[in-house]
Amino acid sequence: MLDKEISSIFDTITEQWDKNTIQISIKETLLTKRKRVSNERDYFNSLCENVAYLTESSYPIKKVLESCLQKRNFWDTSNAESFIIESQNAIKGEMADLSNTYKSKLTKNTLVESIQYGEYNYAYAKLRNDMEIDFLFAFLHPNNRRLMERFLNYQPTKVLEAIDNISNGYATLFTQSIEDLIPQQVEEIKEPIAATREKEKKGFFARLFGN
Repeated sequence: MLDKEISSIFDTITEQWDKNTIQISIKETLLTKRKRVSNERDYFNSLCENVAYLTESSYPIKKVLESCLQKRNFWDTSNAESFIIESQNAIKGEMADLSNTYKSKLTKNTLVESIQYGEYNYAYAKLRNDMEIDFLFAFLHPNNRRLMERFLNYQPTKVLEAIDNISNGYATLFTQSIEDLIPQQVEEIKEPIAATREKEKKGFFARLFGN
């Protein structure tokens, strides 16, 4: 029942999404990032930074949701937005370490394969991030309060687990539906990497928006 209720919200969020529009947007973004650097190695490094930036952004989203569920109270949207701004500033100080960690996960046998894997993971992380942000602010919006209050009756861990699984499933489906974005030459590309941190790091708020 919980999965069905959360899936219906993700259905609403993504029902207006168009595969061709998404594909064009991601291709244009990747092309812009490639033009900003002078060689393929720097482009790969840029992809590592962006994947780290987007993937780690799940944590502050979950912290806001977890706080609401545990305290049975909704954050004001302006407070959530302030939290996002703080996260955007804090992530910059963590980028060096995070980039190195994600680089080890994205590196394949050759630079070409590594770039392909990085591009696939960028597309996945960007789509998932967009979904999670939309879900968060739909959850917090006063006009949706009656609809969202029902989630307060579930165990917080169950709600967060369902959101995590469903957002992963939707992002994976969308990314695979535009898999012609990148030539699929290595099977590992089919599986996006997971976030690296399993517990909150004191003083760290990941940025909610990709750069």
